[in-house]
Amino acid sequence: MRPLRAGIVGTNFISDWFCESCLETKAILPCCVCSRDPERGRSFGGKYGITEIFDDYEKMLGSDIDLVYIANPNSLHIPYAEKALLRGKHVLCEKPAATDAASLTETVRKAKGSGLVFMEAMRTVHDPLAREIKGLICKFGPVRDAELIFRQYSSRYDSFKAGVVLNAFDPALGNAAVMDIGIYPVSLCTFLFGRPEKITSRSEILHNGFEGSGEAVFSYRDLDVRIAYSKTSAQSGPSRIVFDSAEVTIGKISTMDDVLISVKGSEPVPLMTERPSNNMIYEISDFAGAVRSGKTADEWNAYSMTAISCVDEIRKQNGIEFARKQGR
Repeated sequence: MRPLRAGIVGTNFISDWFCESCLETKAILPCCVCSRDPERGRSFGGKYGITEIFDDYEKMLGSDIDLVYIANPNSLHIPYAEKALLRGKHVLCEKPAATDAASLTETVRKAKGSGLVFMEAMRTVHDPLAREIKGLICKFGPVRDAELIFRQYSSRYDSFKAGVVLNAFDPALGNAAVMDIGIYPVSLCTFLFGRPEKITSRSEILHNGFEGSGEAVFSYRDLDVRIAYSKTSAQSGPSRIVFDSAEVTIGKISTMDDVLISVKGSEPVPLMTERPSNNMIYEISDFAGAVRSGKTADEWNAYSMTAISCVDEIRKQNGIEFARKQGR
C-alpha cells in the first residue's frame, strides 16, 4: 500500500516536525511544498528530498496529491482548507484549525458532505497518554484538583519588545496567546472533562491588541480546572491532576513530556515508559487511518469544536479581536 501523497503549505518549524513524523510513520509521503518564496521552499524541501516546489497554491492543488497539510498563519487555515476540499483533497490543518467555532463547524460540514477528511492537527488529544490519563479518572475516582499550564517564552517576544512586530505577535493573522499556546491546555481539559458549565477568564493585552498571556477557570459540577498560558513568560512548574490517592503531573502539555504518576505518596514514575521522539506521529496515524478507511474524523472534530467554542468565550470575555477577516 503506497503512502498518501501530501502537499505542504508553510515552511516553519512545525512543518519540519510534520515531515520528520511522516518519515517515521511511513503513512504519509511529503511530496511537494507551497511557499510564496520559492527559494525558501526549495531550501525546506531539500531537507526531505522534496523537489516539487510551488509558489501558487491552486497549481499545487492540481498536482497528484491526496491531501494538504496546512501550517500557514491561523487566519488563512480555513480559506486554504476550503480551497483544498473543493479540489477533492483531504486536509490536515495545524491547530487552531479555525479562529472561531462557526467557521470550523461550516468547514467540517463541507468536508463531510464531500466525503473528505478534515482534521485539526492537535497532537495532545491524539497522544495515547491523554487517553491513559482519562482512564485514570475511572480508576482512581473523581478528580479533586486540576491545573493545566503551558507557558512558553516566545522566540519572537524580544523583537516585539524592541518594536518589531513579527507574525507571531500580529493579531491580524488570527494570533493570540490563547490561539497559539492556550489551545493546548484548553483542548486537553475539554478532552478529559468535557464542555465546562462556566468559564471565567482574564487576559494580558499588549500595546498592539495582542493577547500575550491569560488565565481561565473551567467550572464543572464538582471541579474547577485552572488554566494558564503565556507567550511572554516561561513555564513555572508542571500541570497537575490530583485524585484522592494519586497525582499525575505533566511537564509540557503540547508534547506530553514527563507525564508522571504518584500513587499514595510513592515516588513518581512515568505513566508510559516508551515514547516517540515526536508525538505528532499519533495525529498523523489517526488522520491517515481515517483517509484510508473512508471514514470521517467526527470524533476528533467534536473535540476540536468543543475546544474552539471555549476559546470563543475567552476571546469574548477579554475583547480579543482579529483586525482583519480570514483570508487575503
